[in-house]
Amino acid sequence: MVLKQDGSVWAAGENEYGQLGDGPPVAKASFIVVMSSGAKAIAAGCDFSMVLKQDGSVWGTGKNDLGQLGKGLTASIRKFVQVMSSGIEHMAAGISHSMVLKHDGSVWGTGDNLYGQLGDGSTISKIKFIEVVGVRDSWIHDDVTTSSTSLTSRFVFTTKASVTGNNRVTVAFVCSLHAFCRISAAFVCADLQELAQLA
Repeated sequence: MVLKQDGSVWAAGENEYGQLGDGPPVAKASFIVVMSSGAKAIAAGCDFSMVLKQDGSVWGTGKNDLGQLGKGLTASIRKFVQVMSSGIEHMAAGISHSMVLKHDGSVWGTGDNLYGQLGDGSTISKIKFIEVVGVRDSWIHDDVTTSSTSLTSRFVFTTKASVTGNNRVTVAFVCSLHAFCRISAAFVCADLQELAQLA
């Protein structure tokens, strides 16, 4: 996917699950317009696509077997549909899950949660966005456990919300003073030094 300066979104390639968002599940060999205007940011997961619009709404299309679009169902969607109505500052797409950061500092997630990617304290996938870091919890607590080869344990945002992973870690960097706000979804960290470079 490509986001142009005029706010239009263009896409090309495989389209089996409707990840291009143009309707028919037919692959495209050249870029086509899939959203004419209003886009602020784009994110591509594994066979699904997400668009953050300038009005703060989030739209998704494509594969949805684990609820990664956050629409409340598990059927694939072939055209962009609104999955969050307003208030979104940033978003990110993992392999099969999605994360968003709201203007109020809260973090929400949906989709695959086999390794605890969503950070809600469970390993149960979600088909709708759930709040995983609240407004009052939006600060970083440095309780991090590592192995000798990879970051496999957890980042604890608060005592009630943590992010776990098996070489796949979802990290939400949010500080209460909003000096920086950033979401990175489903990346592999070899060690703490690599994580420090990301931060």
